[in-house]
This record gives sequence, C-alpha cells and structure tokens, in this order.
Amino acid sequence: MPLFSHFYTLWLFTKSDFKTVIFPTTAFAIFNTFSGGFTENDNDSKDGQRLHFASRILIAVIWTWLHLLMENIANQRLPHAILEDRLNKPWRPICSGRVNEEGARHLLLVTITLSCGLSFALDILGPSVALVVFTYMYNDLGGADDSILRNVLNACGLLSFGAGATAICGGSGFRAAPLTSLAYGWFMVVAATITTTVSVQDLEDCEGDRARGRQTLPLVLGDEPTRYILSALIIAWTTICPIFWNVSTLAYIPPLLFGLGLILNLLRRRHLSADKVSWRLWCVWMMVLYSLPCLQGDLRSWSFSSLNALLQY
Repeated sequence: MPLFSHFYTLWLFTKSDFKTVIFPTTAFAIFNTFSGGFTENDNDSKDGQRLHFASRILIAVIWTWLHLLMENIANQRLPHAILEDRLNKPWRPICSGRVNEEGARHLLLVTITLSCGLSFALDILGPSVALVVFTYMYNDLGGADDSILRNVLNACGLLSFGAGATAICGGSGFRAAPLTSLAYGWFMVVAATITTTVSVQDLEDCEGDRARGRQTLPLVLGDEPTRYILSALIIAWTTICPIFWNVSTLAYIPPLLFGLGLILNLLRRRHLSADKVSWRLWCVWMMVLYSLPCLQGDLRSWSFSSLNALLQY
C-alpha cells in the first residue's frame, strides 16, 4: 500500500497534463512515424522494426512522462505556484500535504537525473536538456508571468516533448533516430500554432493567474477580445496546416470541424466549466492537426534546406 501511495503521488503531479502532454505527444510521434520522412533511418524503421513499434511507443511514453514529472515538480514546488494551485488545483501533492516543499526539491533532483540519464542512453539528450532549460526559464526566471514569453516557452516545451518522442518511435534497438529537415520544418509550423493559440488554457485559470499577478492574454486584453482573437487564429491555422502538407480537399474537413467546434464553444459558452471544455477541445484539435502528415499529398512543391520530398504513397 505505501508503494501504491508513492506512485499515486507521482501521478497526481502529472494528472492534469495527460490531456495536454502525454496523449497529444504520443499521437504526434505515432503520426509522424507512420507518415515517414521524419527520421533519417526511416526505411529501416519501416521494414525491420515494425514488429517492435509497440515497444518503442512504450519507451516514448515513459520518456515523455518522466520529463513531464520533472517539469511539473519544478513548477508546483514554487511558493506562487502553491498559492495558485490552492485556488485552481487543491488536490495536487504539495497543496494537499502529500509532499512538502523540501521533499519536492529532492524529488526534482532525482527526476532530472533520471530524465537526462534515460535520454543519454537513448542518444537523445538534446530534447531533454532543452526541457530542463525551458522549465527553468518558465518557473525560476519568471517566464510564466509574461504573456508572450509564456506562450513561446509552452510551445518550445511541447515541441521538445514531441521531438523526443518522434525520434524514439522512429529509432531502432535502444537508440533514437536523428530527425530530418522535414521534421524540423513541420515542428516550426506546430510551434507557431501552439504559441498563438495556447492561450485558450488561460481562460479557465483567470482566478489563479490574477492572484499570482500573471499577465495572461485574457487579463491583459480582456475576456471578449481574447476569445475573438483566438477564434481568428484557430481558423487561420486550420487552413495553413493542411496547406503545408498539400492534403486533399476532404482532408480539410476534420481539422475544420474540430476547429469550428472549439470556436463555437469559445464564443457562445463563456463560463468556467465551458472554458475547461474549450481547453480539452483545443487538445483534440491539435491532435487532429498532428494527423495531417499521414494525409499528405505531393510534397515536391515544398523544400527546406534543399530537401526533396521524401514520401510518395
């Protein structure tokens, strides 16, 4: 029972971010791997490693969760974060008394060591180090309190998760695979999408953000302008992302439907419970965008660093 209690405590640190990080990152990596062209040993991963793909997904999920645990402990241990969680998420381990601040500090040191150690073994240290740096900038250097920098760091963090998981899924043996220029090009589009629309999350956290003194988009511009700006940006990226992959007309339908559903919820239902739904819809909308590489058409019209199209289905 004590062992279960410890695992439950670790799960509570990451509970609220499964829909934000674990599920979308796993989907992102799977779609990228199946579409092909994202890792340098793509042919090997398709022909020789297909039977081992499930185990590589499991490794990617473990890698993602371990880094998420590190990131969440780093965030939740700080005094202002504890104050915010008492208003928004009182069940978290430090607020509920399951772990004290000193214990969280020791746990953070352990998770950083384990995260970097696993990444070194997988030959994918870059995304791991990037996550440590972005987490430090976000929490300890006040990046979370600036409306623009906060969104940029969120995007960089989510893309670091995605890059690591994609490299693991596309690798072979116990080694991750190097990413291609095509992968980095798509990652930049996704980063821009996240940076400009992730403020959907801030609509449900206004009370805690106001108590903390955080300058989020809804608190700076106001609730109504934020909703209309986000709606316009969602429509824009719902169009741009399919264009990037040159998908067929039918492939525009899923992101458009989910994007419109998100916009309708943002504009017509303006209360806390509806804003929580909006955040979940945003996560689903992003996963639909992540699937676009699998629906691509002709990539010959796109070049990144003189890269020719890698896939023809």
